Amino acid sequence: MPSKVSAPPNLPAGVQAGDTLLLFFSDNDPAPTVNAPAGWTQVAGNAQVQVYRRTQPLPWPGSRLSFVPDGAEVTAAATDDIRHEHVDLSTTGNGGQAVFAMLGWPGWKATFAGHPAQVGRDSAGLLTVSLPPNASGRIELTYTPPGLAAGLAAAGLGLLGALALGWYGRRRKERTDDAPDEVADGDLEGDERAGDEEPVTA
Repeated sequence: MPSKVSAPPNLPAGVQAGDTLLLFFSDNDPAPTVNAPAGWTQVAGNAQVQVYRRTQPLPWPGSRLSFVPDGAEVTAAATDDIRHEHVDLSTTGNGGQAVFAMLGWPGWKATFAGHPAQVGRDSAGLLTVSLPPNASGRIELTYTPPGLAAGLAAAGLGLLGALALGWYGRRRKERTDDAPDEVADGDLEGDERAGDEEPVTA
């Protein structure tokens, strides 16, 4: 039996009208059926490659959000900075995965409606956030480089060690600087005692 595969494309953020999408595929069917993504129109193609042109912008400009579950309604979406993203949903519809047009590197964490949400990757390696059905709230995405906390702790310990060594070296120098004065005073007292003694004659 021939296999049946459904693979909706995950489109990157910032797509504008007029952009081009190349779709490569392999299929045992000499004339496969391909449904164009919403907002795209096929302009060329053959049995291995199809070319589509964007006729409409993505519905969430200024955000890396690229896909939401069926029935979900997004009221706002924005990329706050390179490490933060937020999406407001009035409903999550059937629930499932929201997909973002960025790689799902370790270090991403998410909350939905103030509660931790599962972060993963789809088959293309793009970042996903799992959403419950029939819910509303905000997705908050935050990226923290792995090992950052341990690195900051090690840096703090290194700084404390450097301060301790500096303090110890300063104290040692102060004691060394004081030592010649004590010796000199001792020698002076010894010379005074030697001057008070009477010479011994045979």
